[in-house]
Amino acid sequence: MLYTKSLLLFFILIPFFSHADMIIGGETVYHVVKGDTIELISSKLGLNQKKLIKDNNIDLKNPLQIGQELKVNNRLIIPKAIEDGIIINIPDRTLYFFKRGRLEMAFPVGLGMPSWRGITKWRTPVGEFEIIEKKENPTWYVPESMQWKMEMEGKPVKTIVPPGPDNPLGRYAMKTSISGIVIHETI
Repeated sequence: MLYTKSLLLFFILIPFFSHADMIIGGETVYHVVKGDTIELISSKLGLNQKKLIKDNNIDLKNPLQIGQELKVNNRLIIPKAIEDGIIINIPDRTLYFFKRGRLEMAFPVGLGMPSWRGITKWRTPVGEFEIIEKKENPTWYVPESMQWKMEMEGKPVKTIVPPGPDNPLGRYAMKTSISGIVIHETI
């Protein structure tokens, strides 16, 4: 499991990469289960929605059928390995966790929004950071930018969201050395 209480991780957010150590993933078949949507499947598997739709000739007017087979290609080029830590590759929206120079895990991730209504307040920064704090069942202190977004959308403005099913940080959060940037689970 990625979350451990004693491990201090180093990670890099990269906009692109020029060296690679390996390729993971490949072509496979995904079987649609109850509740699946194209958005959920592409998010769960780290796939581009438009490519998934095109590769499977999906007509969005027709709902997916339970048991329906979808061709997927989740092949990814792994960024050059680091000894210990995390690399988040922004273009492929994937978090790579390395331990002793080996890829231990890879996860599809959501990143900061490049823009919302033409405003770019939530971009994912690029650079090197450290994990400085880890929390289980974290409280979310809603940033002013998100409070502003809630207000703009006509939603009730929250300043604090306690641990639980409505907390977008999920059960685990790792605070980084850059203000406001947290690696966390999701609900």
